[in-house]
Amino acid sequence: QVETQEKFITCTQNCPDSKMSLPPVQFDNSEFFGFSEFWYSMDDVLGMGGQYMYNKYKTASKEFCSAKWKTTWAKFVQGVYPNSDAERLQTQCFKSAWISSVLHTGLRFPLYYGHLTAAPNTVQGEVVHWTLGALLYRTRYLPLRSIEKVVQHHHKSGLDRGYMYSPYIVWLCLLAVCCCIVLYVSRLRRYVKPS
Repeated sequence: QVETQEKFITCTQNCPDSKMSLPPVQFDNSEFFGFSEFWYSMDDVLGMGGQYMYNKYKTASKEFCSAKWKTTWAKFVQGVYPNSDAERLQTQCFKSAWISSVLHTGLRFPLYYGHLTAAPNTVQGEVVHWTLGALLYRTRYLPLRSIEKVVQHHHKSGLDRGYMYSPYIVWLCLLAVCCCIVLYVSRLRRYVKPS
């Protein structure tokens, strides 16, 4: 246990808990996807959904946040920000700073990390939450034909079927249900007499 603890990074400043240690992240061989607010904050106003690039994000955020509110509102009324509402416009500067701070100070992502992608929360027009979204986004190129072959292979071999596929179990369960129904109806007749 001591060995695994030494691999963790000790938090020394601005820690939620002074004894908290952050797990190390291998950024060189990892790919990350941001859903939900990460996507909305990057795409709705800044129009930067997709790969996260720190310099581009910083420049777009500064440009948006340095504009006067009257100018921003006029652009909104003209339809420049079709995916936003008034609340999104009002909170965009805070959220831009928050995302950058969480990524680079809190989670310690390198500034020029190229494997972080903002992905939409919808798949074929249906809203998905971040866990389902992550699963669907990661498996979008999964070769389904190979899965079908594996399933067909298991159905062909009759001897190595598990107990769940045994027809005897199905018949036994069906018989038990029928017996329970007959027993219930006979007791019901005993207690409830027709008038």
